Parts: sequence; structure tokens; C-alpha cells
Amino acid sequence: MKRKILLKIIALAAAAALVFSFAGLFASAQEALPFDNSQFFEQGDYSIHYRVFEAPGQEKGRILFLHGFMVSTYSWENMTAEMTQAGYDCVLADLPGFGYSSRETAATQVIPREELMVSLMQSIAPLDSWIVAGHSMGGGVAMNLAVEHPELRALLLYCPAPNTQFPPLLKPFVTSRLMAMIYTLFFKIAVSAPKFVARLVIGYIAQDIPFGLQYDPAAVTAPLQIEGSGAGITYMSANTTPTDMAALAGIAMPVLLIQGEKDIVLSKTMVAETNAALPQAELHILAGGGHMLNENKAVEAAAMTIAFLDARL
Repeated sequence: MKRKILLKIIALAAAAALVFSFAGLFASAQEALPFDNSQFFEQGDYSIHYRVFEAPGQEKGRILFLHGFMVSTYSWENMTAEMTQAGYDCVLADLPGFGYSSRETAATQVIPREELMVSLMQSIAPLDSWIVAGHSMGGGVAMNLAVEHPELRALLLYCPAPNTQFPPLLKPFVTSRLMAMIYTLFFKIAVSAPKFVARLVIGYIAQDIPFGLQYDPAAVTAPLQIEGSGAGITYMSANTTPTDMAALAGIAMPVLLIQGEKDIVLSKTMVAETNAALPQAELHILAGGGHMLNENKAVEAAAMTIAFLDARL
């Protein structure tokens, strides 16, 4: 009898240990996530990090937000707070090479960013239920998506930068070890820079020093510390799908285009060419807005966006 009781106690203890072990592993996995609402979409060699913010009331639509160069999903958080309150579910995705998504290498079986984003959207809901938004580099990806997929509901652009592709002959140089070392060194300098200096740089880019002085530089620098980030940027650059500027005028879906009055990142020529390529767009020049207007001018940009969507959809 005593032996049976002892065996039961041992069995129960082992089971409890196993449960706590799995619980510990689960907790560790949860703690390892970049954000509480982080999720990952897997396709081929890619793991795409994304976050979902749901509207608290009745949903009026869903939006995929694509970030600009050197930033990631956090850059849309201020806009998301406004858009969810207006009834829009928001999905924020990290493009390959940025944030917490995969870094491409020479061994990666390349899937275009546009195809990855389409697959991500379709894993959540039918493609024709989506609105696509892009800032800066992400605006170039968003424009490509609108050209390739006319079934999308609308296109939202914030200081968009059309994507360009390096000539094939330059690809070996672009993806060289030297370029990877240069990017890696730059990232190390950015990570080690005093917060005050980093904040001044951010304030200058945003053309809003008070905004920059209260910015958390870790939002930018933390993903840059992920192994392979330097090399990943080089392969991202080489694998970019260029924006077909001539095809933009044929986009039939509603298009909102918001440019920053004080944007110092995009050249005046690039801005003018983009505006001219999208004659059907509802164009706004946001007063006082710099290149980061989706962050420091999020309330104003969101108000324009909500009014546009309410009127056009």
C-alpha cells in the first residue's frame, strides 16, 4: 500500500514538474516577444513580425500599415490609437530586414516583399477587405501592392518614397561584405550614441525638436542590434521591387496622399514626381509636417485619413 502511495506521489510530482516546466517555457516565450501583441507569419525562409490592434466597437475596415526605412511597427502606434477609435482594425507589419522580421542573406530563397504582405493579409482576411497604408519606403511597397492588386479597397500614403532597384551589375557590390560592415558599423554607432544626440537627430528629421527630445531612441536602435541586420539591409536593397511610376495613374481605388510641408528627407523633385504620378489622389500638404508626420502629427494625419475613408468607402 505504502509503495503504491509513494508511486502515486512520485507520478504526481513528475506531472507537476512537467506542467511547471511547460509553463515556464511558455512564460519565457511570452517574455521574449517584442510586444504583448506580437505575432509571426511564416512563409518560406521568412518570419514576418506583425501586431494587431482591433477597433473597440464595430469594425469599419482593416488596414495594413507598412513602415519606412530604418524603423518598424512602433512608428505607427500613434496613428493606430486614432484609427482604432474610429473603427478600423490595424495590422502593423515589419518588412524583411527591419524590426523583428527575418534578415535576408545570400542563402535566402527570395520572396518579394509585396508577395509576403499579400500572403500575410490573406492569412487574416480576404484581400479585397484590406486597405493598405505606407510611409516613406513602405509607401513604395504599398504603391506596388495597389498596382498589382486592384481589388484592395484603398491606398493611404504618407510621405511615400517610390522604390528603386540597383542595376543587376551592382548587386555583388551592394551585397558585399564591405557594405554589410559599413551598415553594421553605422548601427553600432547609432546604438551607442548618447540619447540626447539621438533625440536631436530624430527631432531634426521630424522637424520637431520638442517631439524628438521626448522620443525613446531604443524604439529605433533595439531592432538594429539583431544579428545580421547590417547584411540584411544590403540584401533588402538588392531585392527591392522597383515602383512602376507610369502605372500609378492607372490605380482605380481611392488614394489618399499626405505630404509633409517641411519634409527634409524626400527631395522636392521626388515629391513632385510622386504627386504628378498620382493625379487621382486626394492630396494634402500637412502644415508643419516633417518626414515623420505619421508619428508627431498622427492626430492631424489620422483626422484626414478618417475623413477620406468615411467619404470614399
